[in-house]
Amino acid sequence: MESQFQSVSQAIKECIDQGRAVIVFFESLERLQQFQGSAYGRNIRSKNILVETHSTEEKNYIVKRATVVGSVTLATSIFGRGTDFFSRDKNLEKNGGSHIIQTFLSLEKSEEIQIQGRTARQGKKGSFGMILLESDLIEKFGLEPDSLSKIAHADIYSHLDDLRIQVHASQLKEMDSNLLIANRRDEISQKYLRALAQNDHNAAIQGLHDIYAELPTYDGAGGAIDCHFLIDVSGSMGSILSNQRTQLRVAQDGINHIIQNLLDERRGDTFSLMCFSDQYHEICLRQSVENKAALVNRVDSLQIIGGTRLYTAFLHKLDQILGTINEIDCQQFLFVFTDGATSDSGLFGQLKMLIDKIPDTGLKCILAGVGLGPGIYRDQLEALATSGKMELIFFESTEQISDAFDVAAEAIVELTGGYIS
Repeated sequence: MESQFQSVSQAIKECIDQGRAVIVFFESLERLQQFQGSAYGRNIRSKNILVETHSTEEKNYIVKRATVVGSVTLATSIFGRGTDFFSRDKNLEKNGGSHIIQTFLSLEKSEEIQIQGRTARQGKKGSFGMILLESDLIEKFGLEPDSLSKIAHADIYSHLDDLRIQVHASQLKEMDSNLLIANRRDEISQKYLRALAQNDHNAAIQGLHDIYAELPTYDGAGGAIDCHFLIDVSGSMGSILSNQRTQLRVAQDGINHIIQNLLDERRGDTFSLMCFSDQYHEICLRQSVENKAALVNRVDSLQIIGGTRLYTAFLHKLDQILGTINEIDCQQFLFVFTDGATSDSGLFGQLKMLIDKIPDTGLKCILAGVGLGPGIYRDQLEALATSGKMELIFFESTEQISDAFDVAAEAIVELTGGYIS
């Protein structure tokens, strides 16, 4: 980069010594600022900087000053299209007009032609040249290192133009491919939404599976997730839904879908399950997901017993996670599911204090409640979420239990960067 900056600075000096004006175009604001801050840029004492953040009045003034004898203007590439650098300086015209320096190879030749066109507006004199950085050409256009030294000087531009055409064609092909994928995913999503609107439960489940199938499979990159479920198994979870399954069975299917399709042993994911009724029971804690069949069996072993003491179980599980959050180097996720009022509401204050201690990063906590009507219990749950440390989602009907676990699935996909196993 230093050699390029030196060449740009030298070219500017030569033109200014000839009584001309120079406009230098940089591909990005970052590269412009790098040149401006370099020893070569600082040696240019009088220069104007033309960037998008300027006001309209400032831009107009700098553009007008850019075509005056002795003027040096550093501009970002966007001003190479459509900006009228028209000269009314007769001395500039006499000395050869403005000189344009382009410091990058445009991906589209049309942009290069536009930048060239800034130099000789309406028949005025002017000149154009490019001073390129080899490492940019290697990175962006696949130029072979040191290959330019083996090419005749007169053939270098033609060689770079061929590379540009190849890269541009490859990008267009990739865009076409991405468009086909986007259209297919849109069709699948629309099918899923239609199934939801028509209350077609089976079609909606299949639609969600189809959506997950469209996500990229895990390639070994990214961080692991420590996935915790705290599930209500109180008596009401035995109620039969319209699909002839119990509420608990629907919840179990939701968890099993996540185990089988979203968690990945190669990433280092782990799975924890605790259920609660009158008491809480640790079914498994931070188990590897290598043996998914064994985890599914654990989930299927859940049984309906007793009443509901959510706060007691929630306190234990959250304290367990927070107690080790600094020791476990992965994203923590806690999903709490309940369908009824708790009988230990006296622990509300203690639970609220613990929830407020959830760090801003490292732990995502969601509580999903189904079939909870207005009342003190629902008000308490809403109060637990006021700090923003816990996400709270209510579903009005117990028929929406599968929707609650879809929320958990979507959160896991987001936390793991969109990968499925």
